[in-house]
Amino acid sequence: MDLFNQQLGDCFDLNDIQRILPHRGPALKMDMAIYYKPEKEGEKHKLSSFRIIKVDDPDLNGHFGIYPGHCQLECASVASALLAGIVIDVSEVKEILFAGVDKIKYKKIVLPGSVLRIDIELIKNRGGKFFIFDSKIFDFSTNKLVVEIKGLSGVLAIGSK
Repeated sequence: MDLFNQQLGDCFDLNDIQRILPHRGPALKMDMAIYYKPEKEGEKHKLSSFRIIKVDDPDLNGHFGIYPGHCQLECASVASALLAGIVIDVSEVKEILFAGVDKIKYKKIVLPGSVLRIDIELIKNRGGKFFIFDSKIFDFSTNKLVVEIKGLSGVLAIGSK
């Protein structure tokens, strides 16, 4: 399986991720991430994050044992905020404001025990403040597409370096 047809990039564990993002606890929505640097001029910045869906995950409460779609979207949103923070090289992201999504298509339900691989690609970066991403979320164990998101947009308010 080739994550983005690129060599393994920079790995981020929870401590690395929490140095960049303000999210903590269940709001973090990722267990680790890999950043793929563009190798050539014109290539896109990319990131894969991973989320283990445990039986006792608080997001499952009241959702009949299915990991809800809005939480899958939030996984992509948080991963895209991490990618934006890496690309503009900030030491701390103060606020991430989710601005919208152009298109989202859910393909498969997610159950406890699944490991999600959230692939993010930076499509546009407008002045280091407004970003547009595309995302595909896969069930890592089967490599089946779970969700496809086009035009995920967000605005960053960054802290001091």
